[in-house]
Amino acid sequence: NSSIAIRVHTNGSLRNAKWWTDLAKVMPDNHSVIFAIDGLADTHSLYRIGTDFNKIIDNAKTFISAGGKAEWAYIRFLHNEHQVNEAKLLASDIGFQTFVMKDSSRWVGGTQFPVYNNNNEITHYLEPSQYSEIKFIDKSVIDNYKQVVASTKIDCYSLKSKEIYITAQGLVFPCCWLGMIPYASIDHEAELAGIRREILKQYHELVESLGGNDAINAEQRSIKDIINSDAYQTVWNEYWTTNKLITCARSCGVMPDVFSTPKQQDITVDKLS
Repeated sequence: NSSIAIRVHTNGSLRNAKWWTDLAKVMPDNHSVIFAIDGLADTHSLYRIGTDFNKIIDNAKTFISAGGKAEWAYIRFLHNEHQVNEAKLLASDIGFQTFVMKDSSRWVGGTQFPVYNNNNEITHYLEPSQYSEIKFIDKSVIDNYKQVVASTKIDCYSLKSKEIYITAQGLVFPCCWLGMIPYASIDHEAELAGIRREILKQYHELVESLGGNDAINAEQRSIKDIINSDAYQTVWNEYWTTNKLITCARSCGVMPDVFSTPKQQDITVDKLS
């Protein structure tokens, strides 16, 4: 398919130079690898725990030098908001084509989140940028989430953009928001535990209605067959109308006065080359 576009999202911290060179060579003309780099050497790993900024930059340079097209995605926090312009200049020097600065919409129930080490000790806190205009999910939304979901209109981004998302395990979903559900941990003592369990329950019901994991696994069936199946072509209307998924309402719901959706996270998109 000469018109297909492939976008790969990564924290960029793994693999060697040969792998990144080979990746650049096998990608179609219309492609982009989105490197999630949230700060510079002294701040990046405060959010991207366990990653090495210098290793990521080396991998990005290798990919770009081999002909790859790359985008720098920068989530702005309180701890790195002062480095946005410096990071943008570095991105331009390296050869990134685009620099996207965004504010996270994932703040739920509060705007100060502790980060723990392996000894369960708090090392620091994550907080939104002081310049962020994102509307956070507060306690009133949490307490009334069923009514919020029932009242929202779901405007599916993937339906309009004709996108699909393929998980690392090969499962084909319309978007990453659905694909990542089973990998989100549940703190059963937390205020959101009940909602998290309901989201996971809905996920398993969705997969079952699509025919099970094997039916949507691109390692076992062609992507074309998966998408063109009767189940894949018909199931979504139910989950957008009469049996709305919490994840779809959260990600693509039209609720401007309630909270910001992920589509509202991108604050600036700068073309660098």
